[in-house]
Amino acid sequence: MKPKLVADQQPFQWQKRVHAFAVAVFKALLGEDCVRYAYVESKKDSGYPEFFAHPVRFGLTGVEEILPIGQLSEYEKEKLKALEEVLEADIKLGKRLCKRLIFNEVKRVDFINPFSYYLGVNERSYL
Repeated sequence: MKPKLVADQQPFQWQKRVHAFAVAVFKALLGEDCVRYAYVESKKDSGYPEFFAHPVRFGLTGVEEILPIGQLSEYEKEKLKALEEVLEADIKLGKRLCKRLIFNEVKRVDFINPFSYYLGVNERSYL
């Protein structure tokens, strides 16, 4: 069985995920308690990469609180440690790209699909 790339997934699956997240954020804007995972900057000395998916409480002002992830099992700690180098490289690349976009140095973003790294495929994506 061949693993699927994100781009291979049905558009409906992506639409469903985006819709669910958007509905949750709008509910938070209406005053309901809303906690969802979001890719945000980690707190200093948290033991996580500089940017990581954390549970986030959304509210009337947007992100109101970044919640702790909780205790990781030994297995999870091993897997996170194994990914550190890849995550740090991805974060560095993302920060460099954002800086270039902010200063209008890039008109079209050309990057390697991150999933192709794990599949050994040199697939390019365009934004």
